[in-house]
Amino acid sequence: MHRLFERGETLTCEEWYCNLQETETDEQLGKFLVALWFIWDQRNSQMWNKRKLEEREIIPRAIGWLEEYLDMQEVESEAHRQRDGKWRPAQSTEFTISVDAGCLTGQGTGLGAVIRKRDGGFVAPAVKRTRRQWEAMEAEAMAVRFGMEMAHRFHLNSIAIQTDCLQVERLIAGQVESQVEVGQITKEIKEMGQAFQHIEWTHIPRKQNRVAHEMAHIACNWEEIECWVDRPPIILVTLLNEELACLNIDN
Repeated sequence: MHRLFERGETLTCEEWYCNLQETETDEQLGKFLVALWFIWDQRNSQMWNKRKLEEREIIPRAIGWLEEYLDMQEVESEAHRQRDGKWRPAQSTEFTISVDAGCLTGQGTGLGAVIRKRDGGFVAPAVKRTRRQWEAMEAEAMAVRFGMEMAHRFHLNSIAIQTDCLQVERLIAGQVESQVEVGQITKEIKEMGQAFQHIEWTHIPRKQNRVAHEMAHIACNWEEIECWVDRPPIILVTLLNEELACLNIDN
């Protein structure tokens, strides 16, 4: 049994943790536990993926993850109170592009995007697989950029990008500071946005982003970029029809 030395006494890890529960607030304890997990996760990342963060970045990144999670819980809780969880297209733009990213164990990162019209009509879904295993925040930002790339490909000028990553949406809006790597991606996103007549980036709860989520996780079936025009892959047909049917009922 490992023992820790504290204030002249030796404690077991269990005793030490119990003391923390008694002396620290829930907020402080939460930050501490997330920091421990993040240190362990970075150790694995360094061992298996040869990726290493600077020591000074670890704790701020861990706290950023915790704050994003808490913000997400608050937003989704509010969305649950105000809405029924159904996906809806933006009404201020001609097209809505829902995007998501997924980590493909041992296969890199999958990006998914689905383009739909203002009435919910299907235009095209697309997937992209990158060989690199991106961190979650960078991957979500990459998904936003991929959605914009697809908009360029289809010559769309009025678009809304929907992401279920609140932190990325806030980074693009300039509401929070960014780390170096994800900051470069968001900079590119803003520069690309200048080419559109109208563009907006919005956050939606994860349960409203099912189609893009599915796209991101089937990306491992293709080598690079795959796009379907007018005829979606079979795996998406049911989801797309369900969401379109819900919109028709509402209307």
